[in-house]
This record gives sequence, C-alpha cells and structure tokens, in this order.
Amino acid sequence: MVRRISLLREEVTDACRLLSGEAEDVPGLIVERFGPALVIHVQQPLPLTRRQLAQVAHWYRQWLPVRSVCVYHVPRGSSGMKPGDSGVMLRTVLGRKLPDEIIVSENGLRFAVRIRETTAVGLYPSHRENRARVRALAAGREVLNLFAYTCGFSVAAAMGGADRVVSVDLSAAHLEWGKHNFELNGLDPGPHAFLSSDALDYLKRAARRGESFDLIVLDPPTFAHGRRRGKDFSVSRDLAELVTGAVRLLRPNGMMLVSTNYRRMSFDGLRRHIRRGAAGRRIKKMQFVPLPPDYAVDPDHAKSVIVHFA
Repeated sequence: MVRRISLLREEVTDACRLLSGEAEDVPGLIVERFGPALVIHVQQPLPLTRRQLAQVAHWYRQWLPVRSVCVYHVPRGSSGMKPGDSGVMLRTVLGRKLPDEIIVSENGLRFAVRIRETTAVGLYPSHRENRARVRALAAGREVLNLFAYTCGFSVAAAMGGADRVVSVDLSAAHLEWGKHNFELNGLDPGPHAFLSSDALDYLKRAARRGESFDLIVLDPPTFAHGRRRGKDFSVSRDLAELVTGAVRLLRPNGMMLVSTNYRRMSFDGLRRHIRRGAAGRRIKKMQFVPLPPDYAVDPDHAKSVIVHFA
C-alpha cells in the first residue's frame, strides 16, 4: 500500500490497482478500486479460505471510501470473461449491490465502468499515465486509436484538443460505450469517427483512401478472434505488420504510442517488432515509458513506447 499512498490521496483519480497477485507475493489475488467499488479477482483454485477473503474485504473497506466489495472467481488464465461463463462467478460480499454502471475519475476525466457485465470492466487503469501522455500530445493533431475498446485514449486525445479522433474497434458495442464516455466528458462525438472494423483491414482501406494522422495509438490485445476464419490477431506474430500499416498513415514527424500486455515480449522484443515494422521509415527516438506506481511492482504487466518518426 505504501507505493500507492500518493495515488489514493488524489481526488482526481479513483481507479487503480491495490494488489498485483504473485508480483506482491499473494498469488491468485488481484485487488482493484473503481470509484465506490472494490473488485477482488480470485483465481481458482482459491488461494485463501472464505474467512480470509472476507477479512481482506473488510480491511480494504475500512481504509478506503468504497460502498461495495465484489469478488470475481475466475479460472486461472482467463481474461475478459462474463459472469455465467464456465467457472466465472461475481458476488457482492460487502455493502450495496452494484448498479449496472458506475462512473470513475482519472486525472479529471470521467469513464463509465460496468463491473457486473464482464471481468474486463471498460477501463484499464494501467494506461492511466499513457492516456495523460496522449492528452498532452494531442492539441491540434489528428489522432488514430486502433483497438480502441471503450475509447479511453480517444477521450484523452479529444480532451487534449485533438482536431479529430478516429476510433477503430471490432466491437460496435464497445464503440457505443466509447461515445458514452465522450458525452460523460462534455465532448460531442459528432466530429469524430467510431468505426467497427478489423484493425489491419482498416489500415489497408485508409491507405487506399489517402488518410493520414499525426498521432497513432496501437494497443493491441495479446490475441483476438477476427470476424472471419483465418483473421485472428496475435501480437507476437502480427505486431510488425500492424506497425507497417500504421506507419503508412503517419504524417512527417508523426508519433506512435505502441503498447503490449504480452508478458513474454521484452522491451528489446518490442523494439525489434517496431523497427521491423517501420519498413525503412526513419525513427528519430524511442521513448520507453514506465508503468504507473500501482503497477510498477509487476514490470511484465505491460510495456509501452512512444516512437517519434521523421
């Protein structure tokens, strides 16, 4: 908790990670705060007795201004699964039953989180500082956000004064969620674009149309199923191709934020994928960026780099 004290004292941010499982010598247990809710992810087999789990919940609720403590029981290795999926169970163990949606704050931005819908609740706090970086870089620029999910980076860019933001994600439902996030921040989604598409397909179409951008965000999943057979995405296989497609749309002196949560990919590996994908485009600088303090204890959680191109 010590490394998180400064974050917990902030009034502008109330979404963060409080415990990172094995990285903090508590394997199988992850604790996160989302505004008035505390979420405990318990990987099966149960690492604690039910009594010990209740004690953990009581301890956090004693120290934090949360109204509900919820527990997800999930199979080891699962991600983004829904209550009702095989082996996944959500239950409220303390306080009030959660509403369908709660609003959290992050550096003054507002995001809708839906804890009861899926273990992937709509916001990844590990990108908190990356969103702040995008917001700081966005003024007067056109921004492309690939694998946009619920458009957190897009909201940050628009709030930073981007002229236009294009958000691309395979899920139309997530893009609608993203429009809702725009509205929560007083932003009109109208001038921006929300496109339901495979990312690599979009890059090819955009290149044919002559589209271009000043800043591109690439935050692909480790693996994702495509709409058509044979169109699955794997970051270890496809990241260089993704960078190549994005570079074709990048204007002179453009920038690219590239991030991956693939634990087996080192920073050196990420650098090699980016250089291979650059396809001869000169790279002026690669700026490797650290994780936020609440995730820094687990350096393999994600790696991010801001690439400055000529």
